[in-house]
Amino acid sequence: MPVDLTLSVMSRRPETASLLRPLLDQYASQARVRVHLEMMTWESGHADLNRAATSGTGPDVSEVGSTWVSDLVAMKSLRPYSSADIARMGGAEAFLPAAWMTSPQTGEQVWSAPWTTEVFLIHYRKDLLARTGLSADEAFASPAAMLETARLLGGLGLDVPIALPLNHDRNGTLHCLAPFLWRSGARFLDEQGGGFLFAQPEARRAVREYYQLLTTYTRRGLDRLHEVGAWKLFRDGEAAVAFGSQGLTLSREHLAPEIVDQVGVAGFRPHSFVGGTSLVMWNHARHPSAAADLVRFLVGARTQVDLVPALNALPAVVDALDDPAFVQGRLHRDFSLAVQNGRGYGQAPLWGVVEDRLTAVLASLWDDFHADPTLDLDAAIEQALSPLARRLALTFSQYRK
Repeated sequence: MPVDLTLSVMSRRPETASLLRPLLDQYASQARVRVHLEMMTWESGHADLNRAATSGTGPDVSEVGSTWVSDLVAMKSLRPYSSADIARMGGAEAFLPAAWMTSPQTGEQVWSAPWTTEVFLIHYRKDLLARTGLSADEAFASPAAMLETARLLGGLGLDVPIALPLNHDRNGTLHCLAPFLWRSGARFLDEQGGGFLFAQPEARRAVREYYQLLTTYTRRGLDRLHEVGAWKLFRDGEAAVAFGSQGLTLSREHLAPEIVDQVGVAGFRPHSFVGGTSLVMWNHARHPSAAADLVRFLVGARTQVDLVPALNALPAVVDALDDPAFVQGRLHRDFSLAVQNGRGYGQAPLWGVVEDRLTAVLASLWDDFHADPTLDLDAAIEQALSPLARRLALTFSQYRK
């Protein structure tokens, strides 16, 4: 009798299920399993997965945001991969280093298998940047250089010189802000993951450098960003630059015809943020051996090449990133370099909680600036971050007890 497994996947686009279904059917016929597909949204997925963790019911295998895994481990809801499971996937060396570092480990137990990677980049119009007289290396060399670039682009008549993710991609805001902190020497957490450093002076200065880019917008530009978001503004040709994941420009289909051949991408300095998604097995999985086999199929290089780019993501496996089918894609070299030189947040207990709270505060900061562009950024950032750091410290001290 075939084994029944349920796989939950995060929906990136309307056709996600139809792209995945043929591969799952192919696997099912070979492995004598029936794979039921459950789609989750990014908006509610974190909460849905936490409910599965606390209820002990739900999918056998789930795609989760890589920064959420530590929360699920802390809730003791996951079944770890053994060293034998990882060996059958090709070992740690089969995965891109930045992707592998997102997988929490306890001894020989690994709690997640990287599935897709996501790198946050600077996407720019080569034709408009050329009109400023700056090269990409010069334009994006530092936060100060970015601010001057934004001012020059604004001088060309653009309402939105550099589009920031903000309310239309809250997690993207944090991921694009991270390189500003890293460049300043600041951190979100201390080395042990128990101290909150994002409210320290050097971190607040980095946040200010990020939000200061908004001061180069016109009033119309602020309203347009609030209304439609960075991705649409850039794809429609209204913004010269946008911060966002590779999905913004990986596919040509959403780009206005006049900008298709003008798109360039650059990594943040010193590192772009690299995240993505991982596959976890739940403690309540009814057939753990079959679940591990399904994960091995999904992280295989062939599956990654056939599926992952179609999902507007990048592979997590070295062989897939180097496959000729992917190498021939648009902007491959730039995406590949950014992924391989990228950095994640590292492992911290309950990082998902920190991420959720930080993104909410940063979104409120944008709402305040949109309502009043004369806002004192230094004071607003202090008022937003310092109380949050204190609240999180109290919450975590109670958790550690």
